Amino acid sequence: MGKKLQNNTKGYRSAAIAFVVFVIAAVIFRIGRTTSRYDETFNLWVSACTLLGQRHLVDNPYIFQTGDLWNLPFLAIFYNLTGGFSGVVLFVRYCYLGINLLLAFLTGRLFRRCGKSVPVPFLAMLIPSFAFASIYSMSYDTAYLYFSLLASVLLSAAVWGSFARKRNRATLAFFAGVSYAITAYAYPTMLLLVLAVFLAGGIWLLHARGRAYTLRILAWVTAGGAVVFAVFLAYIACVGVENTILSKGLGATLAAEGRPMAGALGESGAGLLG
Repeated sequence: MGKKLQNNTKGYRSAAIAFVVFVIAAVIFRIGRTTSRYDETFNLWVSACTLLGQRHLVDNPYIFQTGDLWNLPFLAIFYNLTGGFSGVVLFVRYCYLGINLLLAFLTGRLFRRCGKSVPVPFLAMLIPSFAFASIYSMSYDTAYLYFSLLASVLLSAAVWGSFARKRNRATLAFFAGVSYAITAYAYPTMLLLVLAVFLAGGIWLLHARGRAYTLRILAWVTAGGAVVFAVFLAYIACVGVENTILSKGLGATLAAEGRPMAGALGESGAGLLG
C-alpha cells in the first residue's frame, strides 16, 4: 500500500512538472507573436510620459496612468539599460510572465496543504496562462486583475488558518489590504468589488470564526489599505490637488486627452515593438 502511494505521488509530481513546463513554453511561444498597436503600446506610452518627465497625475494627462503605473518600474529598468524603447514591448511581456509565475508559485506554496484534494499546481498555472483581451502585457486592466487575485490569495490564506502559521496571518491580511487598495487605485470602479469582498468576507468570518477573529483580520486588511491611501494623500498634498487632473473631473480629462493609438509616439511608435 505504501509503495503504491509512493508511486502515485511520484507520478503526480512528474505530471505537475510536465504541465508547468508546457504552460511556460506555450506562453513564451505566444509572447513572441502578434502585437496590439492600440491598447498594448498605448499603455506603455502612458507610463513613458511619466518616465520622461511628466509628473504623475499632474503633467501626464492620461487617467489610465493610475493602473499603468505598475509597468513603470519595468519600463524604467529597460530605458536605463538600453537608453531607448526599442523592443520594450517584448521585454515587458517577459516581465509580466515573470511576476505571474511568482504569483503562481506563491499560490502553490500557500495552498500546498490542499494538495490531497485539489490539484494545486495545475490550478496555479492557470494564472500565467491567462491573457486579458488576448493581450499578454501590463496595463490598467491586468493591474486590477493581478492585484485583486493576489489580494484574494493572501486573504484566503490568512482566514483559513490551516494554510498559514498563526504569526503569519496578520502579515498576510495586511498585504491583502495593500493589494486590494492597489486594485482600487489601478481601476477606481473596482472599489465596489473591494467593498463587496470586505463585507461578504466579514459576514462569513463572523459566522465561521467569531467576532474577535473577524475584527482582527479585517483590522489588518484595513491597515494595509490605509497605508496605500496615505501614500496617495501625501503625494497629492505635495503636488497640490488643484494642479492634478483630478481637479478637472473625469469627463474633462478624457475629453482633453483623447485616446490615441500607439501612433501617439510619432515615428518612434514602432520602436516600442522592437
